[in-house]
Amino acid sequence: MTPSLVRRGLTYPRSRRPLPQLTPKGRLRQPESAFQNKVLELARLFRWRVHHMHDSRKQEWGTDSGFPDLVLCKPPRLLFVELKAADGRLTKEQSDWLCDVRSCGVEAYIWRPADFVEIGHVLGTRSGRAFPGEAGLARPNEHLEGMG
Repeated sequence: MTPSLVRRGLTYPRSRRPLPQLTPKGRLRQPESAFQNKVLELARLFRWRVHHMHDSRKQEWGTDSGFPDLVLCKPPRLLFVELKAADGRLTKEQSDWLCDVRSCGVEAYIWRPADFVEIGHVLGTRSGRAFPGEAGLARPNEHLEGMG
């Protein structure tokens, strides 16, 4: 590696790894898969049963598009969770699924890396209402406001 690459900030010294990317708000950009692994690790730490839906768009055995990424179960609670990168957007199908799940009285969440502390509270409490006024979404999303 040449020193000019290091000076231009293209790689770490003695490494070929690219520098971390930041979101427009200055937060560390994290791939959804890395975030998902952290959420799964936290869920297992709190002894939740976990089902991960691999890309529902590619399922050929009857799953509708937009099904949430995770289903977490720890009686008496059941959670449906859609994970998004910091700048990820919900599709209409994902929004529809989460609204339908909420209308059935089941907890449904949209979680982003910035929500990690709140995620810990939701997974670590019995009621799921980690903060006063929480109604099933760790952070309401513009696609879900006024729906369900």
